[in-house]
Amino acid sequence: MSTSAPTLDVRNLRTVFDTRAGSLPAVDDVSFTLSRGRVLGLVGESGSGKSVTGFSIMGLVDRPGRVAGGQILFQGRDLATLPARELRQLRGNRIAMVFQDPMMTLNPVLRVDTQMIEAVQAHKACTQQAAREIALAFGVPPLLLGLPGDNTHANYAEANRAFYRQTVIPLVRRTADSIARWLEPAFGPVRLEPDLDAVEALAAERESLWRRLQGADFLSDAEKREAVGYPAEIPASGA
Repeated sequence: MSTSAPTLDVRNLRTVFDTRAGSLPAVDDVSFTLSRGRVLGLVGESGSGKSVTGFSIMGLVDRPGRVAGGQILFQGRDLATLPARELRQLRGNRIAMVFQDPMMTLNPVLRVDTQMIEAVQAHKACTQQAAREIALAFGVPPLLLGLPGDNTHANYAEANRAFYRQTVIPLVRRTADSIARWLEPAFGPVRLEPDLDAVEALAAERESLWRRLQGADFLSDAEKREAVGYPAEIPASGA
């Protein structure tokens, strides 16, 4: 493969959903290229086909949907025609998708360590112990892996909070810092922070914190604001 060839080259992609009324296009004649080290954003209103485009690239379109035409060239290989076994080897290893709903990350009816180890073993021929060590290297907390000598979480909600606090949020912050450095030459100093108030897994923590603060009459309003990470003073409108 030429060094100048794009990492991802989508050509005239067409994805349809088969219905009794006929085939309805969800993605119609979409083409774009993405080179190594570059970032590409797909912009469109809700229902315009952005997510279905991603699902199509990853081979995750379920029936009645199907990729009806075009090419999806990843490092020169057409993902649209790749056998399912080869696509599984690439997916999650060389190419991956971050889903919109982070609450779907873990299956609440399966042990957390089972899901973490299974994800590693899907791409690496290794023992369970080796898979645990690989997961640890990627920042998965020992508690979630059920390692000998470590306590386990009491329930799914507790494990989910730990997963966000110890793994997801640090990764998001490192990614945000990298994006901020990338934007700085064009826009000057940039600071990006994750909106933790939007993380449902941490809702119980937030409610507990607010209850404790409401009962802390010895704190001023400014001190209460600082305790939850807000500025001590409310910024003036238009400032």
